[in-house]
Amino acid sequence: LGRADLNVIGDRDVVTRAQLRRFADPADRLVWSALTLSEFLTAHVEVAVHAATILVGGRAVVVTGPPHAGKSTLAANALDLGLPVLGDDHVRIVLAADGVRVEAFPRPLKLRPRGDRPSARTLRDGRDGHLDGQPVTLLSRPTVGAGPSIPVAAVVHLRRRDADGVGVTAVPPSGRPAPLTPQLRGTAIADGEAAPPARAARAALAELPTFSVAVGPDADVAALRHVVAAVERLAGARSGP
Repeated sequence: LGRADLNVIGDRDVVTRAQLRRFADPADRLVWSALTLSEFLTAHVEVAVHAATILVGGRAVVVTGPPHAGKSTLAANALDLGLPVLGDDHVRIVLAADGVRVEAFPRPLKLRPRGDRPSARTLRDGRDGHLDGQPVTLLSRPTVGAGPSIPVAAVVHLRRRDADGVGVTAVPPSGRPAPLTPQLRGTAIADGEAAPPARAARAALAELPTFSVAVGPDADVAALRHVVAAVERLAGARSGP
C-alpha cells in the first residue's frame, strides 16, 4: 500500500481505503484502525520481530511466542510493576556497533480477556472495543525516554502449558535460531525467505542469553517475575564482583 491508500481520521485513527470497513461502534473502529497502522509500519521497516518487549535495568528483554502465549499480558503486567514497555506485538531490530538494539512502534498494548489482568489502575485509561468479533482493551504505552534505540539483554520464548506454575530453562546456542525465524517481519522477509539483513538480525539475537518460559494457568504475573529475576542475574554476572 502506498501513501494514497491511507485515510487519516482525526489525529491517531488510520485505516486503509483498500480495507475500509463499516463499524457500528466507533470504539471498534478505533481498535481496528490503531492496530492497522501498526501493521502498516511493521511491514515497511527492514527488520522487525514479533515480540513483546520490556525493559529491565535499562536494557530490553525481547519476549516472543505464538499467538495467545501471553505476550500482551506480560507487557501489561510489566506496566503494573513499573517496568518500561516498548510494546506487546512488534519492535524494530537495529544492528549497531555495540550489538543488537530495538526501537518501539507507536502502538498501544492490546489485551484480550484471558490470563492475569493488570490492576484497575493500569486499566482505567484503557479503551474497550472488539477486533474480529472478540473483546479487546487497548492500553496506552508510556513513552520510554531512554533514547531512540535500546540494547537488548536477553530473549525469552514464551508458551502456555497445562501444568501449574512456571518453568524456566536456558536455551543452548544451537537451539536459539529456529524459534526466531518465524517471528521476523519486515521488508527483509519475502515469501518466507530471510534476506541478509534478516539473517544478520536473527544471528545477533541468537547470540544473546535466551530462556524458554512455560506459563501455567493463572501464572502470568509469576512468569514475569521469573523473567525479571533471570535478567537481573545476568546483569549481576556481567558486572562481576
